[in-house]
Amino acid sequence: GLALLDMIDNELRGASVIFFTTLVFGILLGIADWLPKRQRTMDSLNWKDAVIVGIAQAMALVPGTSRSGVTITAGLFLGMTRETASRFSFLLAIPIIVLASAVKLLEVATSAVIVDWNGFLIGGVTSFVMAITAIHFFLKWLNKVGMWPYVIYRIILAGVIYAVLM
Repeated sequence: GLALLDMIDNELRGASVIFFTTLVFGILLGIADWLPKRQRTMDSLNWKDAVIVGIAQAMALVPGTSRSGVTITAGLFLGMTRETASRFSFLLAIPIIVLASAVKLLEVATSAVIVDWNGFLIGGVTSFVMAITAIHFFLKWLNKVGMWPYVIYRIILAGVIYAVLM
């Protein structure tokens, strides 16, 4: 992903790319969710699965590609259950979030900006607790409903992007 970042920033920021990726990755998620034989759990995952889903995560650098959507799609195509694919997707986000946060913290800490570190800490802990809570309830909802509301949302969003921007 880092090797292609300049090309992505300079050449893939147009409305047509965002329309295309929003639509195509929505359809792929629908196909992956529709396919039978999703029985793999976290215990059955191996390094090859991690590499494949990691490559999918790097594709999210392209505008219009949802990081969680593309990693869940890859997991479903690898035969993971909805919950396993979603949980693995959330776990893959942790290193990215930690690194991005560390970069921003370093940037703020070395700047001339005065920071209320107590407020910053309270906000960070609150955000973490709320994120864990939201993930918990999302996984329960996902097992009951499936990916189709998200698929429909992406297809409608692609239509709106087409109608408004193209």
